[in-house]
Amino acid sequence: MRSTIALRELDAILTTLSEQGVDAVALTQVRTAIADYHKEQLRVQRARRQQEQGLSVGDHGGRLGYGIRRSTHGVMVVEQQAAVIRRIAAWHEEEQSFSWMVRTLNAEGIPAPNGKKWHVSTIRNILDHSAMYRGGPIGTTGLVCPPILTPITPPVAPPPKRLPWGGRSALPQSAPRPPRISHIYQVYVTLLGTYGQEICWRRIAIPDETTLNDVAKILITAVGWPLGQALALTKGSQQYHFPKGQATDSWSGTAPFYEMAWVGNTFRFTYPSQDWRHEVRMESEAPPKPRATYPRVIEGRKACPPVNCTDPYEYERYLEALHRPRAWENKDIVKRLGSKFDPNACIIGEMNVQLRAILTPSAETSSW
Repeated sequence: MRSTIALRELDAILTTLSEQGVDAVALTQVRTAIADYHKEQLRVQRARRQQEQGLSVGDHGGRLGYGIRRSTHGVMVVEQQAAVIRRIAAWHEEEQSFSWMVRTLNAEGIPAPNGKKWHVSTIRNILDHSAMYRGGPIGTTGLVCPPILTPITPPVAPPPKRLPWGGRSALPQSAPRPPRISHIYQVYVTLLGTYGQEICWRRIAIPDETTLNDVAKILITAVGWPLGQALALTKGSQQYHFPKGQATDSWSGTAPFYEMAWVGNTFRFTYPSQDWRHEVRMESEAPPKPRATYPRVIEGRKACPPVNCTDPYEYERYLEALHRPRAWENKDIVKRLGSKFDPNACIIGEMNVQLRAILTPSAETSSW
């Protein structure tokens, strides 16, 4: 502001000198020299101010990229942004589209690297720098990025077997591979309401060799309830109870999924302690996609009711109470089931992360 006033005063002085007959070319050169001097002073002041502010918070010199900044000790990680990078990487492994990622991040109100909304080009730019986020070099700066994503390490083969006569075998043993998948069943799961209408639904891809015990875990987790819920899978006269492991006829917890699954088949599962009912329909059978991890949720809509909600009637009353949570007749149910419930929330990426967490390494399979 002071520089702007000084330049205005200088213009007035130069105008007065020009009216008095002073050479115009000389006056222009003087004005240009003074303006360059003011610009240099502003640049020095701005650089000093940025350096002082950076040193006061532990960093200086600006940001190297999304999720990292320079610091007095080298490079520091911005944890809030690093969490977003990890979510984007997980979604990419689950083959979620870039447009779906953009919609999800913008709906959650997470600012983009420029502080505005997310775009497909922004997501692609972060994924293009995945090698840097795994502990690689940061461009041509000579710095190394702290590992935000899990570094990819090639499998190390075990040492060659020692032969009885003291020698070694010529060919080392190869690293064990995950079990190969022959077929994938696409399953459509719905939670039914009071009059048989859909409250929420999920479309899940499940390998044919998955055991019934793991199928029960997948269905409960994909719908959105914790694993502590008791579950009964029913098809005709056959039943399988989870987690007790009780079964009728030829079913057991280790029975493969293909024994009860074929295209067009429909069965149901219920919660003995609650009045909820799900219908499961086998939609299609197909070979697995390359480099895809199974099981996984493909798509879905709306959230499942809170775990403390006992039946569809109470859920309908709860949704009505959320519109008037402070009314005296709604206070009890809102206090018990929560006031921040979003019935339209359905984050596929988080469901798949939970599926990976609950399944043992032997149950989680991949196609290669």
